[in-house]
Amino acid sequence: MAAGPDQTHINKIDELQNILDEVKTQFSTDSSAVEGTFDSLIIVLQGYTPHLAYVQYYQGIFYFNRSNMVLAKNLQSSALGLAKESKNDQLTAKILIQLGTMESAHGNNSASIAHYLSAIEAATRAGDHRTMGSCYSLLGNIHRILGEYDEAIKYITKAETHYAEIGLNEGKAWVQYSLANIYKDLELYHEALEYLYKSLDTYETQVSTSDDSLGVAICLDQIGDIYFNQKRFKKARDFIQRSNKIHSRAHDTHGLAITLKNLGKIEYELKNFNQAIEYLDQAQMLKKGGDDVLVLSQTYEYIGRSLFDMGHHQAGIDTAKMGLKLATESQQLRMENRLYGVLADMYHKQGDLDKAYHYLSAQTSLTQLLADRLASVKITGMKNFHEREERRQQINMLFFENQLIKIKLEKQRTTELLLAAVIFSIIVFSIILFFMYRSKRKTLLLVDAQRRELESLVSTKNKFFSIISHDLRSPLGSTMQLMTTAIEVFPTLSRDKVLELLRTMSDSTKNTFGLLENLLVWSRFQTGAMQVNLSEESLGQFIDKELSFYKNQAQEKNISLSNQIEEDILVLADTDMLSTILRNLISNAIKFTHSNGEVKISASKAESMALISIIDTGIGIPEAEHENIFTLENKLKRKGTNDEPSSGLGLILVKEFVEELGGSITVKSGPNAGTSFTFSLPAK
Repeated sequence: MAAGPDQTHINKIDELQNILDEVKTQFSTDSSAVEGTFDSLIIVLQGYTPHLAYVQYYQGIFYFNRSNMVLAKNLQSSALGLAKESKNDQLTAKILIQLGTMESAHGNNSASIAHYLSAIEAATRAGDHRTMGSCYSLLGNIHRILGEYDEAIKYITKAETHYAEIGLNEGKAWVQYSLANIYKDLELYHEALEYLYKSLDTYETQVSTSDDSLGVAICLDQIGDIYFNQKRFKKARDFIQRSNKIHSRAHDTHGLAITLKNLGKIEYELKNFNQAIEYLDQAQMLKKGGDDVLVLSQTYEYIGRSLFDMGHHQAGIDTAKMGLKLATESQQLRMENRLYGVLADMYHKQGDLDKAYHYLSAQTSLTQLLADRLASVKITGMKNFHEREERRQQINMLFFENQLIKIKLEKQRTTELLLAAVIFSIIVFSIILFFMYRSKRKTLLLVDAQRRELESLVSTKNKFFSIISHDLRSPLGSTMQLMTTAIEVFPTLSRDKVLELLRTMSDSTKNTFGLLENLLVWSRFQTGAMQVNLSEESLGQFIDKELSFYKNQAQEKNISLSNQIEEDILVLADTDMLSTILRNLISNAIKFTHSNGEVKISASKAESMALISIIDTGIGIPEAEHENIFTLENKLKRKGTNDEPSSGLGLILVKEFVEELGGSITVKSGPNAGTSFTFSLPAK
């Protein structure tokens, strides 16, 4: 744009936006002309606050693309003030999104989240569903990076609602892409690829040439990265190189940095270390050494690994530590966890067993935290998302059927009015047929709904077992690695460090074993492999036997453990189920009771039922959480008084077994007031 614009041509905001959109197409091709146009616009529009807000907004985007973060942030902050002064909520929301994106690129996640939430408020006032969808999508992505997958799914679901409100196919594609990233993090690659190919197909339909779409490019990036994780390196390279070409044509430096980083990872795995470093150095240069910590942390990881494997050990370690510093500062827990393992491996190969032990211990602790978070979202978040999709499809189907019925009824009503005088008997007959048809249709719809519900339950159950089985791998793998290192460093460790190491392995193993035991019991019960065999049992003797298994656990915390059943009560129960019920309730009581506390078991008869109570003097459960402790969707997970881990699955299993035996269970508790679980069983 050689000549500056004239005020007479841009009296209206939409005219200005048309000019700015045209300028935006030149961002990557003619930067000097773009800067000149902005300068001319600012001179012409002096005193026109609403117009200047738009100019500074676009100007900020321009300098952000050129990696001049300071100037970009200053321009967006100035534009924000002008937009608020003009009471332009729609523009205010867009500016806040840009500010949030800049903070996210620097790893300032809390500031980024605050900007996005403020943008949602402005977009809501403006009724701008597209911008609201963008905000929720970006929030979902940040929480995914932080490992907070339940929050990520919540925001992605909200984004989908707003995109659907305006029928935005690109929004639908972004939701599919975001969900694929979560599945990828959970290492459910089949599901991730399924959603990525759906997203890719949607993006490709939006443009005449798919290579012109950055949406296509980001999908190709992620598909390639999944094939990389599956060690299908040549196939991964094909997808990432296709993406690289799209980013190159669009002069998209951020996208180029990602593809170059991914190409570097592939060359590293293929042992082409010099080529790997060349790609990774290019990615680092595009990020200016610090503009995007999300890309740089992994770039430093693979530069460090390449240098180390080439024999430059200290340089490799120092570079990997730079990546760890960025990951820690930006709260990239998964990346931080990876780099702990990388550094532990480097020090181990170098023979520095003390430092290898230090980083491996840090990785073990973080692995357990991530495993807990993944277990929660996999059981609840994915199940809720799946059920919501099923409900939406059912609603759409019923709406379509209802429209068909309305059309048929309108046609029938018109016919009846025309022929009422001469074919009254036919009308009566038609009414009878209609009611017969409706009755039959209701029956068919009910059967079909029950079929879909059963399929949904089976799918959810299968997904549940698949997911939990995956969760067992991470803590077990870390424990095995820790044991291997422990064997090697044992001669160099002090007695205190040996005890600390053994306690770490013991705690991790106990928690994993407890989760596995509950899972196997539930699996047998859900699949019908666990038969209910009722027999008469002496309650007092049965509880004495169960308590004997927990004497050591109670003694470690100096907790009094007592059976206060005074008279013998016979109950009708399955011994395996009753043992599982008592095991989980007694174990929880000890876990959530402070040292020098008390756990007691009492029982009484009420008509034909026995009432058994497990009472502790522990930390209690807030009343607001009582309704959640027995549900899969909102299960309660807390650490014990000595930081003992808890999966929250035990109480769900307890409730199912109690009800299967013909009883019920209740809880009475409050903060720091102890807890009393009371369940009933048929008595003789």
